[in-house]
Amino acid sequence: MPTLAAEVRSLLVPQLDGVLAGHAPGLDRDALADALAAYSELLVEWNGRLNLTRIVDPEGIVFRHLLDALLALPLLDGTGDVLDLGSGGGVPGIPLALACPDRRFVLSESRGKKARALDAMVAALDLGTRVEVTSERAEERLRVRPADVVVVRAVGSVESLLRLLAPRRAGFRRLLLYKGPGVDDELAQIRPQLGGLGFAAPERVERSLPGDHGRRVLLAFAGRRR
Repeated sequence: MPTLAAEVRSLLVPQLDGVLAGHAPGLDRDALADALAAYSELLVEWNGRLNLTRIVDPEGIVFRHLLDALLALPLLDGTGDVLDLGSGGGVPGIPLALACPDRRFVLSESRGKKARALDAMVAALDLGTRVEVTSERAEERLRVRPADVVVVRAVGSVESLLRLLAPRRAGFRRLLLYKGPGVDDELAQIRPQLGGLGFAAPERVERSLPGDHGRRVLLAFAGRRR
């Protein structure tokens, strides 16, 4: 019987080129697939102890975690630190870190047990030299340690996130939110307040996940630092 990692890898390999969309043409796709499959096994193992995710089947992991996380790669311009706010089980931070071997990542997870699980996964994947785990709240971290890009997936509404990060607007260059197609109603409500919160209108990128696994909207906020 194939292992979870083997099943994940077999589903993942045919999809990688399409999702990477020309990102890092020199990146070893086979090595990336191996690393993502190894991460999947670690995620499910730790999930048995800490309830990190409800998605534990190979297909769900591949399409709704790994490939979904990688959709943001074309928007990760720059070379500075990427901070994953509310990292939970490590998505999107760990898949993005595996696909960006020249970039440094910070996984911010304020819940101590989950932060320790992330530490163990980062160590097992040999990412410790360029992926840091912190249990400090992201907004406090940004006060003293700026980041280039902040990424947020499945954490709060657009309004609540912008209000949370507005006081730390000088601590990062770009904010990248993973949202669903229904986010336009949220955007319409908050748009008149964007300037006062220190944000310009976002770039909106909508992409389809392979097969019938839905659509993802990525919002990239930049500009108007305080």
